[in-house]
Amino acid sequence: MRILITEGAPKITHKPKPPRSEIEEGDDWKWCVRIKGLKPITVTLYHNEDWRAETTYNGKMTMFRTIIREVSAADKGSYELDVSNDLGTVSVRHKLRVI
Repeated sequence: MRILITEGAPKITHKPKPPRSEIEEGDDWKWCVRIKGLKPITVTLYHNEDWRAETTYNGKMTMFRTIIREVSAADKGSYELDVSNDLGTVSVRHKLRVI
C-alpha cells in the first residue's frame, strides 16, 4: 500500500464518485476534502484505529488528499479521517471500509 498525503489547491472534491463508504480489492481510491475554517486545522488518518499520518495546516483554505493505488488485501479494514481545529469549533470524521 502506498499512502500519499499532499497539500494542494483548494477544491471541492470527494472521490470515488458517487461517494461510497466501501471499496473493493483492485480499486484505486482517492480521498479529497476541502478544509475551510478557523486555523490551525489538524488532519489525522487512522487505519483500523491505528494512527497512520497527521498534518497541520495554517492557510486560509487547504485541500487534504489521501491516495491508495491498487487496493490490495493488505489494505482491508476501516479508515478514518479526523479533521479538527485547536479551538474545538471544527470536528469532522469521515469513514471508509475496504472490503
